[in-house]
Parts: sequence; C-alpha cells; structure tokens
Amino acid sequence: MAYSLRILTPRNHTPSLGQLQADLASAFPGMELLPEDDAPPSWSTLLVRHPDGEDLALLCRVALDATPAGLARQGRIREEVRSGRPVSAARWLDRYLKKVRVLYEIHPMEEVNFSQGWDILLALRLSLWEQVRGILHTRDEGFTNPAGDLILWQYPASATGVVPAAIYRFGHFRSFSLNLASPRHRHAFFQGKIPAP
Repeated sequence: MAYSLRILTPRNHTPSLGQLQADLASAFPGMELLPEDDAPPSWSTLLVRHPDGEDLALLCRVALDATPAGLARQGRIREEVRSGRPVSAARWLDRYLKKVRVLYEIHPMEEVNFSQGWDILLALRLSLWEQVRGILHTRDEGFTNPAGDLILWQYPASATGVVPAAIYRFGHFRSFSLNLASPRHRHAFFQGKIPAP
C-alpha cells in the first residue's frame, strides 16, 4: 500500500486554492499549487511544485458520494479500520466514516525526500485541514479523531517517539501522550485504556 497523507471529512465544499497557496507560501516562499484538471474553484487534483521546479506530490480531492465508485472507496476505508485497535476506536471510526463525503489524499513523489519536502507536505495538510476539518489518516501510522489525536494504531513494531493520542470511552475522547516505543503504553492503548503514570 503506497504511503499517503489523508483527510476524511463530512464537509463537501471545495477548499480555497488561494488560501492554500497563501498559507504554503508564507512558510515556504515560491511554492506552487497547480491545478491539473479543473480550474479553481472546482479543482480536484493539485500538483505541489517546489521553487526549484521539482514536483513533490499530488493532492487529490475524491468525492465519496452515492455512486458505485464512491461507495466502493468508502467501503474499502471502513474495512481498513474494522480490524484495528483499540476496538472502541475502530467502532467509532466505522460510524464516523458513514458520514464522510470527501477524501483528500496527498501522494508524495520521490523528490519529497529533499528540500524540506516532508515539512512542506505536512504544512499543506494542516492548511487544508483548517479549511475542511475532519479526521487524519497517515498510512503506516494510523487514524486520528477530529482533534488530531491518534485513536487507531497502524504503526510498525519498530515505531518510536511520543504522539498525542486519545481513547474513546463512554461517549467521549480522553487525550494523553502516547510513547510509541513503550510496551506498557502500547498494551494499554490496544485495550482502550490510558497508560498508568
């Protein structure tokens, strides 16, 4: 499965290309977002181009509507979370995904490993998320809740670092800091519990 950065949102409006461009250029002057098909404001694919002329990624806007293609795509995403841990998060995500209407997917290219490429893509995702909200999904990491806290684990066994996380209990999310490398933290998280101090 190819690495990608995703946002899944119930909101169906098209984000402002001008705002995305302005946010990106304020942190990375000279960056360009080039529509590949439709002209703004109804874009569906943007090419992310570095000032050096290198193409870093494609940003795709995919409708998860009632068409066969849209329903099939939504079904594959829901299937992806059903076997995830913790179970409480998988169940919450399955309900949430029924309401999702648009998938935004950033597909990195090889050049992303140079010239602050990953920093640029994460800044683009943040700008996009501020317009459309929803939940985040990073392949080989996991799904978040609407606050951006990790709630469903997809990290490899070698994962390290500390990330904001949350567990879902009694209708609410409870946030905490999750040490990815700690067996104790992992075990508690998989059980839908906050690790003991």
